[in-house]
Amino acid sequence: KTALSLKLADYLDHTDDGLTYDKCFMKADELVRAYKDKPRGSALLLDEAEMDADKYQSGSKSNRALRKIVSMGRVMEKYVIFNMPNIDFIDRDLQSLGHAWLSVECLGRARVHKMGYNKYKGQNRTPMPHRTFWNDLEDDRLLEIYSKLTDDKIDHIVGEGSEVELLRMDEAKEMARKEAEKAAMEKRNKLIAEFYETTSLTYAEIGDVVGLTGQRISDIVKEVG
Repeated sequence: KTALSLKLADYLDHTDDGLTYDKCFMKADELVRAYKDKPRGSALLLDEAEMDADKYQSGSKSNRALRKIVSMGRVMEKYVIFNMPNIDFIDRDLQSLGHAWLSVECLGRARVHKMGYNKYKGQNRTPMPHRTFWNDLEDDRLLEIYSKLTDDKIDHIVGEGSEVELLRMDEAKEMARKEAEKAAMEKRNKLIAEFYETTSLTYAEIGDVVGLTGQRISDIVKEVG
């Protein structure tokens, strides 16, 4: 989801410098300050937004500030992207003020919802008009930003520059390694499913090629599809 967020932010940013690391944040107050200071046409990313936009703290200073720039700051023509594991993690008022919600289904594929609000029922509306697809990060500039954001997450987890000290550095690195393996597995499964759809090979024949059983290939195709 971070890779998708970076690509989207880079596409939306219309400044001469484009998306840069100093337009990406893990703290809401830093994003709010940048919203005031960055030039018109900038795209700003709040990575892991659930940390500072928790729905259980809707009255917090950070949530109020985020609602203000989303609802009143549009005249400044800047784009704000929130990245989180699940949309239900953040304040519902922020949800209702958003333009679009991209729900990641698997590596490289997401559902795109246009955000709306039914004022009669008091409910958010999220119809799904289409899907979007993206490839791995290839631009060196975006890869560098992604690497720095990953380091920021590890620092946050182990407590460097944070009041929270939950994990030792070796545990954090192991967690990052497992996440990388998970992403690679998802990419492999997507390629297997695409291969099955575009060839006449059976599950067993594809399994022989990639070293898996035919049953496992069948399960992967169903999971991805």
